[in-house]
Amino acid sequence: MALVASCSLLQRKAPELTAGEYYRRGAAHLKAGEYDAAIADFSRTIEKQPSFAAAWNERGFARQSQRDFEGAVADYAKAIEIDPRLWTAYHRRGLLHRWQNDPGAAIDDFTAALALRPRSALLHFDRAIARLNQGEYAKAIEDCTEAIRLRPDFAAAYYDRGVAREKSGDRPGAIDDVKRALELAPPQGPLREEATRRLDELQEVAPK
Repeated sequence: MALVASCSLLQRKAPELTAGEYYRRGAAHLKAGEYDAAIADFSRTIEKQPSFAAAWNERGFARQSQRDFEGAVADYAKAIEIDPRLWTAYHRRGLLHRWQNDPGAAIDDFTAALALRPRSALLHFDRAIARLNQGEYAKAIEDCTEAIRLRPDFAAAYYDRGVAREKSGDRPGAIDDVKRALELAPPQGPLREEATRRLDELQEVAPK
């Protein structure tokens, strides 16, 4: 009799996870780079709780990581619709717009994120890049300057401010910024290589 009862227990299905449990498991899959599993768990979260804004946001990021940009943008839009204060959804969607050569839409999203996180050096920096791509050099300089004020060791912000100054015709200012970027940049990496190349070009044509 006891054996029959034990077999019956084994045959029972495992209890269904809650929306929160699916979300936490999806987040663990996402952190591990297991994007298909993450998307599946965030989708189950959404099925159980459609108003779970963070699940839409994180599923968008998982889809973005798989280069499903259309799906990611749709998920970010839904996350924002549910929770307009979810600044990371604006930020992530802005990055996607920028990568897709739509700097105007990127600027709009970064501006929305900054309204919620005005002291984020990274958001100012990301908007500066979009403004550079849009040809708004003075505004790019403003954003880089604010990023540097918030994070004085932000080497990439110095570099991009130098680029914006060069394009604005301020070559001495560009040289100063690129030099500062090199002082702060890691000893190895693409930023140091690019800054070294640009400084050589700036100094080669600088007035004596």
